[in-house]
Amino acid sequence: MQQFSTDNSPVEFELISGHLLFADPLYFQDIIDNYSQVDTSAISDKRELVKVFEETFFPYGGGGLLGYKYVDKKLNTYLFDPTKLKKWDTDDEQQCALAQQKQITTFGLDTASFLIIDFDNLKKLINMLSYDSLIDAYLGNLLDKYFETINGQIGNKGWTYVVSKGVDSGDEFDGDSSYILD
Repeated sequence: MQQFSTDNSPVEFELISGHLLFADPLYFQDIIDNYSQVDTSAISDKRELVKVFEETFFPYGGGGLLGYKYVDKKLNTYLFDPTKLKKWDTDDEQQCALAQQKQITTFGLDTASFLIIDFDNLKKLINMLSYDSLIDAYLGNLLDKYFETINGQIGNKGWTYVVSKGVDSGDEFDGDSSYILD
């Protein structure tokens, strides 16, 4: 099971709840830093929780910075292919409305990379991950060890990290932009 990709290759991870958060690691750091501002125990609907995160932490983001998707957990694993991502036209008012309501999966990137986190791991990863540690592991070619350590602490493989191959990759997922998942 390959949980991370730095070359636009597919990733695979465990489905624990099936409720998935898509977030740029820098945005996830904002969630980590401000998580205590949201009473998450009062919000059982994960789609609503993503909307609350956006409204609270990213009020000027237009509702399309964080992505939400539900995948049936009976599948046990989710195979995600970054080359299937498409650029998202944030000027399309109908799509923006659907994105704000989390009826379609869209997300914005400022670091040319993103995390996909099963919501059952959210609190655990908030206490373990940081933008700096993730980027240090990536830049030091230590993602294997980083994932092994985090997976051992959370007891599963219900998260992933994807880094764009870059502008000259020939793929639509080529860096900082807004993306939609078909």
